[in-house]
Amino acid sequence: MTAGQAWEMAGLAIMDGYKADAARWTKVARELQEQERGMEMVTAISGRRVPARLERRTMKMNDEAKQLKRSKIRAFVYAGAAFLDAKIGTEWRKKIDLERLNLESCISCILGQTFGEFKKGEDELDIHGDAVACFGFERPSIIKDPSRDDPSWDECDEEYKMLTEEWKELLSKSLPKSKRRS
Repeated sequence: MTAGQAWEMAGLAIMDGYKADAARWTKVARELQEQERGMEMVTAISGRRVPARLERRTMKMNDEAKQLKRSKIRAFVYAGAAFLDAKIGTEWRKKIDLERLNLESCISCILGQTFGEFKKGEDELDIHGDAVACFGFERPSIIKDPSRDDPSWDECDEEYKMLTEEWKELLSKSLPKSKRRS
């Protein structure tokens, strides 16, 4: 059977009022068309059938966006470390316990471990709002972008995880071996 014949059967089923048969023939016709075109189809995250090459391109773009976000976060973290070094000296690095380090926590984050609590660190360093994120002490998506909706919970979790990983990577290079447990 060809796709054209299947479309014809779907049309006849519609004319005769057999909606269920029409839906089945439509599905068969689409599958035959895909085969005739030699197009590999996959079910996308949205649940719709799309050409595999399109889905691969979308996945590649998502990977590239993640890499870009990671490099942005890395730059913020390095800026934050340099800021702390300049503002309070390098002794803060010795206070950080990499096993406890978690940027999602107000106590276990960089400012929390250095100053006792995130808010206290903000106040003592006199940094607030976007500056906190630009120094890698908070997730970058808190920086308001009028062209963007608020981030999802998953996106926030991902950013905190990336921030924590980048701080751990940076600090593991400079901490004494006894503090490098992570």
